[in-house]
Amino acid sequence: MVKRLLLLTALIQSATLPTAYSTAGRSGPCNILASAGNPCVAAHSTVRALYSEYAGPLYTVQRHISSNCSGGAFLENTDWHGDNEQTQLSVRNIEECCAACAAQSGCNHFSLTHSSMQCYLKRGNRTPVPQVNVTAGYCTKGPTEAVNISVLEAGGFADIAAHEKFCPTGDCVISVVFDQSIEGNHLRQRISDGVVHSMVNASLHKISVGGGTNHTRGTAAHVYGMWFEQGDGYHIDVTRGVAIGNEPESMYAVMSGTHFNDKCCFDYGNSENTVTADGDYNAGAMEAIYFGNAHWKGNTALGSGPWVGADLEAGMYYGGGAQTVVNNASRPLTSDFVSLHLKGLTNGFVLKGADATRGEFATMYSGLRPDPKLACCVTKTDTYQPMRKRGAIILGTGGDNSNLGVGTFYEGFMASGVTADATDAAIQENIVAVGYRTLAQKVPPSHPL
Repeated sequence: MVKRLLLLTALIQSATLPTAYSTAGRSGPCNILASAGNPCVAAHSTVRALYSEYAGPLYTVQRHISSNCSGGAFLENTDWHGDNEQTQLSVRNIEECCAACAAQSGCNHFSLTHSSMQCYLKRGNRTPVPQVNVTAGYCTKGPTEAVNISVLEAGGFADIAAHEKFCPTGDCVISVVFDQSIEGNHLRQRISDGVVHSMVNASLHKISVGGGTNHTRGTAAHVYGMWFEQGDGYHIDVTRGVAIGNEPESMYAVMSGTHFNDKCCFDYGNSENTVTADGDYNAGAMEAIYFGNAHWKGNTALGSGPWVGADLEAGMYYGGGAQTVVNNASRPLTSDFVSLHLKGLTNGFVLKGADATRGEFATMYSGLRPDPKLACCVTKTDTYQPMRKRGAIILGTGGDNSNLGVGTFYEGFMASGVTADATDAAIQENIVAVGYRTLAQKVPPSHPL
C-alpha cells in the first residue's frame, strides 16, 4: 500500500492534464484522477474548483425580474390538490399571499384560508378542487435574468460576494451547475417524460470551508451548497465521455449525513437518457450514487442509516450477491459532511463512505451485482449483469423521474475506468483538506474568519 501511495504521489506531481488546464497549483480531485489514468468525464460543484487551474464558472443563479399578482388570477372557493405545501405564513389579504409567492423561490401557486388568514405557498403540478372559504391563485412570474458564479481564483472557492450581490433577498435559484471537465456535461433543470422538476433555492444553505491546508492556502471562506427539497432535480440527457453499457466507471460525491429521507431517490451519477430510453426504467439502465435510508422493498444495511447505496434502476442497493437484501457491513454515515464513492466494475460494484472532514474511506460493499432472484422488482428477462447503462447524468432524482428524496450536494465527479484503492485514498485526503464545516462549527484559532 505504501509503495502504491508513493507511486500515486509521483504521478500527481508529473500529471498530464486535459488540454484545458495546466499543472500549476495544488491538485484538485480531477487532477488526481487524471494522473491515475481515470480522467474526469464530469465535475460538478457549487463549492470549489475540482481542477487546480480551473478558473471558470461553477454555477448560474437566476431570478425573476417581475411577477404578476393580478386579481384576475384568483379563484374563489378553490384550493390546489396534490401538492406539498412549501411554506405557511400569516397574511392580511390575498394580495400579500400572492406577493409572498412571487418572492419565494420555486413557488408558482398559492392558496389562502380565510378563517385563519393562513397563506400556503406551493409549487409543482396542481389541480383545482372546490373548497369553501379558500381562495387560490397563480403567480405569473416575468422574465428572468441570471449571472454566473465563478471561483475567486484558479483552483479556489466560489465567489460568494457575487452570489449575494445578485441575490440580496435570497430569491434566486440555481439554473446551471457547470461541468468543469472538458466534456461539457453541464446540469440543468430536469424536464423529462412530462415531469417538470424544480430548481433549488440558491441561498438556503451556507457553509464554511478553508481555514487549513487547502485550496485557499489557509484562508477560511463561506460558500453555498445545494439544498434539495422534494421535487427538485437536475440532469443532462446527451453527454460526452460517460460510460454506457457495461463499461466501467468510478464516481464520488460529498453530501450531508443530516439531511436525507427514506424516499426515492437522492442520486448523483449515470442514468437513463430519457430522449432515447422510451420508458425503459428496468434493471441495469443506470448506475448512480444513492444516499438516504430508503428500504426499497426491504433492502437495508446496518442500523437506521443513512447509507451510501447504488441506484441501479428497479431498486437502490447497499450490497449485491448474497447481500442483495441485507448488508450489515454497510454502516450509517451520519456526519454533517460525508464522502461517498461508487465503483462500477464490469462484473460487480464497490461502495465506500467516510466522514468528509477526517479519516479514510471505509469499504461498505465489494462484490457481485444484485441477484435478480433476490431483488424485488426485476422481471424474469432483466439482469444487473451485464449492465446496460445509458450515460445520462442526474442530480437529486431517480432515473425514472422519482423526486421525493431530499439531500444536500456540495460536489460530485465521475471518472472513466475503475480507480485503485490508492486513488480513492488520495481523493478522500483531498476532500478532507477542503475543510468543510457548518457555520456553527468554529474555525481553527490560527485561521479566523
